[in-house]
Amino acid sequence: MQSQMRYLTMVLLLGAMLACSPRESDRLPSVPAVAHAPLAVDGYLQDWAALDTVFEVSDFHSPWRATPFGPTRFRAIADSAWLYFNFEVADSLLVALPFAQESDVASGDRVEIFLSADSTLGNYYCLEMGPRGDVLDYRAAYYRQFDDTWDLPALAVATQATTGGYVVEGRIPLRFLRGLSEDIPPTGTFTLYMGLYRAEYDKAHTEADPVQWLTWIDPNTADPDFHVGASFHPIQIQEPESR
Repeated sequence: MQSQMRYLTMVLLLGAMLACSPRESDRLPSVPAVAHAPLAVDGYLQDWAALDTVFEVSDFHSPWRATPFGPTRFRAIADSAWLYFNFEVADSLLVALPFAQESDVASGDRVEIFLSADSTLGNYYCLEMGPRGDVLDYRAAYYRQFDDTWDLPALAVATQATTGGYVVEGRIPLRFLRGLSEDIPPTGTFTLYMGLYRAEYDKAHTEADPVQWLTWIDPNTADPDFHVGASFHPIQIQEPESR
């Protein structure tokens, strides 16, 4: 009888703990949503000041190099049609090739967003954006199987140089994000995996070891590598309360 009582007590305690603990989805970073975001994608961020709340990341890390770097801030908000975002980058030396083809973006300063339905990276999508508004976008599959012919339809990007760096602002169609997986519902809040990165060139791209890699999530790899599931983090995209 005593053993049965102890077992029952343990079951009740476990049930109480589970009931009190938050669900995993409640602990995920969340991009808030409004019915209509009053944002013009022009590289000027004054209109962001009118927003009550946004998703923000400012703790970018440099796991592979201890050189000091300027702050980076990422912000995002959604509405019924778009995911809006911006990067504010402190950078005393802007390095960018004259743009002749998309791959030129990969030889200079830039910020990056990687998107996937899950951490397996069966299919994922990469946006690399330079300080002059040039974009390298491509589709990929694990591991490093790149399709450079792919472009994200309706992607909008604008940039502005600042006294201490540059701003990248853009918007991504929500229809594309919901299409990352058949498991993502056509309406309502949903979850995807996101990676946020920055390539910081402290000297010309032709010199030895010119780039410092910054990341929101440290993938704990020996060498810089963002094309692994460990560099992504699940986030929720909220549904606007009213349209």
